[in-house]
Amino acid sequence: MKPASLVAVVSPAFATENHKRLHLSLFRFAAVLASCILTVAVAHPAMAQVLDAGTLNGQKDQWDDWMANGKRLTITGRFEGRAGTSFRLSRIPFSFEPPRNNPLPERMRDAQRIEVSGRLISRPGRIVFDVNRLSVLGTDTEIIRERQKELPPDDAKAIYDLADEFQPIADFFSDAALNNELIALRETGCQIQRREFRDDPERLRQLTEFAKQRKLSNRLIESLKFQTVVAEWKSQRADLNTVIRHIEEETTGWDQRSATGTDRTEELFRADPVAAFDASGENDRLYVCRRFYRMVVLQALQTQLKPDGSNGIQIATQIRERIPEEVTVAESMERRELETRLKNVKSLSRAELEQLADLLMTHHRGEDVPAAVDEWLASQEKRFQNTGLSGLLRTADEYLFVGRRWTRIEHTHKGIDLLKQSWEIANAQSVKDAEGIAERLKTLGWERLKDQWMTSAQIESLPRDDVQLAMREGRVVKGMTAEQVIGTLGQPVRISRLISSRSIRELWIYDGQGSAGVIVQFQRTRTETIANARVSSVTTSKGR
Repeated sequence: MKPASLVAVVSPAFATENHKRLHLSLFRFAAVLASCILTVAVAHPAMAQVLDAGTLNGQKDQWDDWMANGKRLTITGRFEGRAGTSFRLSRIPFSFEPPRNNPLPERMRDAQRIEVSGRLISRPGRIVFDVNRLSVLGTDTEIIRERQKELPPDDAKAIYDLADEFQPIADFFSDAALNNELIALRETGCQIQRREFRDDPERLRQLTEFAKQRKLSNRLIESLKFQTVVAEWKSQRADLNTVIRHIEEETTGWDQRSATGTDRTEELFRADPVAAFDASGENDRLYVCRRFYRMVVLQALQTQLKPDGSNGIQIATQIRERIPEEVTVAESMERRELETRLKNVKSLSRAELEQLADLLMTHHRGEDVPAAVDEWLASQEKRFQNTGLSGLLRTADEYLFVGRRWTRIEHTHKGIDLLKQSWEIANAQSVKDAEGIAERLKTLGWERLKDQWMTSAQIESLPRDDVQLAMREGRVVKGMTAEQVIGTLGQPVRISRLISSRSIRELWIYDGQGSAGVIVQFQRTRTETIANARVSSVTTSKGR
């Protein structure tokens, strides 16, 4: 039996009967109002049929017969107001007149349920219901709450059934307050099933659809969505990329990069993401969802990291693009690849060495570049040391590359020295190769002169009559040998000799092509050969 606080029995004579009927009526309403037209419920065999407003109006064509035959009726309805001693029930088009000795209680509330027995009678211009017995019950909301107390606390189905039982009543009367009560009741059932299904993402997803269909609160629906993706993430069968896709499709806040949460929210999240979500306000909920998204994306990206960290920079780039809040993790990924590259610097190509140096600079580790470059050079020198002239040239190339790329003058000098050593070897083995090396050295500002390598500045500082300088420039100067003249100008066009008793003057004449020619004079004794002679003077001759 329901608590007496929900029932006011008007007639003492019928108190016992009223209590019995109340006990039955609380179960009868479900059947009475199980459809939108609210069908008739079968009462106790000793009692008449109980008619609700919908059924009563649906049988209006029988009212005349009922009045003519004095048919006894039992009607249940909602109190709507009173006029004098009469009262009205919601959506019933006639008034109810209780007996004078059994009036309606003074303190009635809107929508309080009343059950009456009596007969329809016709009065001039109107129909009234002559009440001979009435029972006053609580409101439908109060009845639901009392019924709920009788249910097992963890029986979600029973709670849903109770809500379904009263839904037609709420719909019939367009009762927003009762409908809100039913929503709250169903949300209680959802909370029970949330706990029951906490490890089953598929059933949680079905529960979410149920909540949407029943138009439960958006807060609960969002909680269910979030709990679903967390349960999916926890599943051993979870594919992280699928979880990420479901987070993006089903939740709100995952893309809110600017969302921030309190320290308390972060603490709750670390302990239990779902509990943190449920306990948070709207802004913190966005943070919790974004925080969870970051965690799952980070896990997915970390699974792609190679054991040696050699793709750490690639992973870090994706982290910075998708979850830039995880800057510390991105930096650690980058450092890991840098350490791997530094560890393997000896095997890098030139391009890879340049990339490593650029990365070190980008990550504020420029001080590590020189050591890495020196280690790489040492490995290259060791690699080519026993491969002869080609190895020496290759090593020189690497030193020159480093000197040029990082403006390391000492490495440029080392490369030039190695080229000079290469020239010495080539000059003894292959004149053609030696010429090629000499040309390279020349581009670097070095030339072979006076049997030594000299810089352009050193050569330019030589006197103009220097034999070697003159030969380099294609000129003949005093003091040259015949061989040096021939090496500079070639064979003369003709030779003239002036012979005296003591000496011989030999003139080598070179015609100019359209310009002044050159006359080279040698002076020697009669006993000396031209090979021992030296140029005594050089004059120009008028061209032809």
